[in-house]
Amino acid sequence: MNVTFGLNTCYATKRWPEPEAWAQIAADMGVRRVQFSFDLLDPLLNGDSEAYADTRRVCERHGIAIDSAFTGLIGYSQNSLGHPSARVRERSRAWFEAAIDASVALGARGLGGHIGAISVRQHADPAERARALGRTVDAVRGLADHAAARGLEFLLWEVMPVAREYPSRLDESHELIERLAGTAIPVELCLDLGHMCAHGNQGPDRDPFAWLERLGSHTRCVHLQQTDGEMDRHWPFTAEFNAQGIVEADRVIDLVSRFDRDEVELMLEPMFAFEAADDDVLAALHDCVEFWRPALARVGGGALEPAATGTTREA
Repeated sequence: MNVTFGLNTCYATKRWPEPEAWAQIAADMGVRRVQFSFDLLDPLLNGDSEAYADTRRVCERHGIAIDSAFTGLIGYSQNSLGHPSARVRERSRAWFEAAIDASVALGARGLGGHIGAISVRQHADPAERARALGRTVDAVRGLADHAAARGLEFLLWEVMPVAREYPSRLDESHELIERLAGTAIPVELCLDLGHMCAHGNQGPDRDPFAWLERLGSHTRCVHLQQTDGEMDRHWPFTAEFNAQGIVEADRVIDLVSRFDRDEVELMLEPMFAFEAADDDVLAALHDCVEFWRPALARVGGGALEPAATGTTREA
């Protein structure tokens, strides 16, 4: 199986919006694959075809492939396709269609992310919850048709850390896989190692390694973050947070390498406070990449190259 390693570009949000800047940061660390976060260029707020084309050209100059594109924090802050209002859901559908078109312009193979969240009121009523989730699944099936027509290869549905953000449990994930059978292009899972923490979940539902064991064949992308297993921390893999965290690189690689599939993307997704010092963010990113390098070497390196000589790292 082909295991590839890369960076979700959330690290660049508001700090390094210029493609040349964030691509250089990735390249200097030896990273040659990224997952483009639409927080950098939102399809409806500030993105346009030329901006995406420019981004693609910059990445090509640096030898960086944009494997996939992702919804980002702006999208995660919305109810999106799960919104109670039909008018808002229609606008959300339009956003996803624009994101699909932008993903094509970026040269990405697929698009994924947070699909939608239902309201507290909807979640409390079993019948209304079922209708809301059914609408969301139907909407994604339609988006798969749009994506197939535009030439994308896959969509990603991210497992989430909140019960109102379907799916947040193992049984819901298996249910979703069945409901998405036969789409125009595959709609596969993105597992985030810190998302197994929905309130009320117990046992395997709170164990990221159980999710990897049980859903590997349906998982195309794994988001890598350090976490204590209690909350969705998105900690970087630094000495400070590794001492508190449960994510072990070798254990993850052992499980991923046994996925019954042809390929899987491992995407680093540490998040940083906007108030954090820029040099500290760069140093933490460097530590993240180096933390994963030895384990990746056991499965061919994950397309990770040696860091550039003289790469800046502040203590």
